[in-house]
Amino acid sequence: ASPASATDVETVDVAAERFQLLVTGYLIDYYAAHPVRATRLGIHDHDSRLPDMSRGGIQRRIRELDEWLGWLETIERDSLRGDAFHDHRILNHALRAELLELEEIRGWARNPMDYNKALADGLASLVDRRFAPLEDRLESAISRLKQYPKVIAAAKKNLQDVPALWAEIGLRNTRGTLSYLRTDVPAALREQGLDELDPALSARWEQARRRALNKLDAFVDWLARDLLPRADGDFRLGRDLFQRKLLYEEHVTITVEE
Repeated sequence: ASPASATDVETVDVAAERFQLLVTGYLIDYYAAHPVRATRLGIHDHDSRLPDMSRGGIQRRIRELDEWLGWLETIERDSLRGDAFHDHRILNHALRAELLELEEIRGWARNPMDYNKALADGLASLVDRRFAPLEDRLESAISRLKQYPKVIAAAKKNLQDVPALWAEIGLRNTRGTLSYLRTDVPAALREQGLDELDPALSARWEQARRRALNKLDAFVDWLARDLLPRADGDFRLGRDLFQRKLLYEEHVTITVEE
């Protein structure tokens, strides 16, 4: 090979290695930021955590995404080959999609369903699938139940410009989560052997469950008496946000008219 072609190969190899390291780091960061999603994907490093949905947590995540996007942009897409060439665009769009959601669509400030989903799926992801011994999953569930107050406090502080329809659905869904934790979860766990566990562990679980039920009950009351009466936001995204959401999430470049 000529010196020029050898240099080209070396450049490609370096770019590919840098990109792979970046992807690996991003995924580690993504799972930490989205612990419930990680559990669903079979990544169990964060089973004891719920996402940080506080205003500070949102701003921190925006800074992290900006950093990842900046690092990605230091790697020329044309310097990559094979799957990496396409993965570069996929990662670029994934970062921009999450930034769009946090900075401009702002579901965390407008959609109570986001908070209920974290509460409900945080528990269901540990109960529905028997990926580990019940004792281990129950410890994680206890930890997540103890974080319910933080998620609910974030919802009460963040939710402002909420569309009435979303408030209604959020209220209905949260009532469903309350029923799920009160009735369905205990039944499912008993079927999996809850009554055969160490009584001390079972007692801690029951204490955490009852405290979470009280918090959920109060949250339902707040949604019905406080949020719903003042929910007058507009759920429409508008042309620009809708087209960018399609581009970043679905890789669709057609216009609204098309």
